[in-house]
Amino acid sequence: MHIGDVNENYGNLEKTTLGQVVIMLKELDKSSGEQFISDSDFNFLKQITEKRNYWCHICYRDFMYDDNFLHSESYEKVCQKLQKDHDKLEQVYKNVEQARLKANRIFAR
Repeated sequence: MHIGDVNENYGNLEKTTLGQVVIMLKELDKSSGEQFISDSDFNFLKQITEKRNYWCHICYRDFMYDDNFLHSESYEKVCQKLQKDHDKLEQVYKNVEQARLKANRIFAR
């Protein structure tokens, strides 16, 4: 949706955080005259920035001190939470990809 060279646009995002990209994408999506990505998907993408920090830096603390943690209830809960986030992210990915393809057709990019 952004005007300009696609490769240059990607290069401009190189040092941008995921949260910043989501905000920029939402502003761009709203300004295009047609909303391509639903508010629900944008809300989940915003949550992903926090979830990413949990999965990268915190989740292991929820079970690492349990004896035989691979068989613990706390490990099972973390695994279920990961599966739930994965399933939701997979659906949002498909929605965003469809929005990207639609935007490419509309904006001839």
